[in-house]
Amino acid sequence: MQVRYLAIKEMIQLPDDEKLHAIAYLSDETVLHIRERYHKGVLIKYSYHYISEFGIFRWDNVPHHSSVLTFPYHCHIHDEVKESLPMDIITVFKKIESGLEIN
Repeated sequence: MQVRYLAIKEMIQLPDDEKLHAIAYLSDETVLHIRERYHKGVLIKYSYHYISEFGIFRWDNVPHHSSVLTFPYHCHIHDEVKESLPMDIITVFKKIESGLEIN
C-alpha cells in the first residue's frame, strides 16, 4: 500500500506547537484522514479515520469514552468503541497493511 495522493487541509507551525489535518488517498482506493497536534515535539492529540470497503475505523485520544480501560486511547470499529494502545501515523499504516489487527 502506498500513498497515491496527500491533501494537506491545514498545517500550522508555531514555536512550540504544530497542527496537521491531511487526507491520504491510498493506492488500494482507501482513504485515511489524519489529524495530529504536537506540543514541543510530542504528539498530544490525534485522530486517524480510515475508510475502506470493509468499514470505517478510527483511532483517537479524545477523552470522551471514560469507560474504556485504555482511556483516553480508543478505537472506533464501525459503531463499536474498543480499547487501543496509544497510536501514531506509522503504527496506523502498519495496522492497515497487516489487515487491521485492532488494539
